[in-house]
Amino acid sequence: MLDYKVLMNFIEDLFLSYSFKKSKVSFVRKVNDIVQILEVQKYTFKIEGNNVFTINMGIIIPDTFLKVFGRATTPSVSEGVVYFNIGELINDFNGRVINKHWVLKDEDTLKSELKDVFEEKVMPFFDSINTPHAIVEFVKHNKIVSKSTNSIKMQLDSIGI
Repeated sequence: MLDYKVLMNFIEDLFLSYSFKKSKVSFVRKVNDIVQILEVQKYTFKIEGNNVFTINMGIIIPDTFLKVFGRATTPSVSEGVVYFNIGELINDFNGRVINKHWVLKDEDTLKSELKDVFEEKVMPFFDSINTPHAIVEFVKHNKIVSKSTNSIKMQLDSIGI
């Protein structure tokens, strides 16, 4: 069984190499007028005796959050104008949500898959969604489960979606 601390060291090195900074339990990257966030979520259950985790992603528009809620963000993915499980991204926001999770079993395979997903999906997504306008266009044209939460609706209303 792969140790969770070994995984977190690998993930931290990977995220930091792409200009994310660690902030409590989140990894944040400020780009233009937005904040991109990644959070590793460890599950309390195990699969075949192995620890399980997933990655949640979010984008915050700090000015919008401040306008809607009257305070600065924490930041946390759940405070984003959009947030989702990495499985939605892997599935190209097409159809039902795939709650992608990884089992901490084989270290080399896990690290290779995470690196590939990060380079082929996560970073291209974040590189393309790097302004408030890009977020608006993305939200208008994609099925994202988090659009139905109250805090998201309030932020989307504030920016005219």
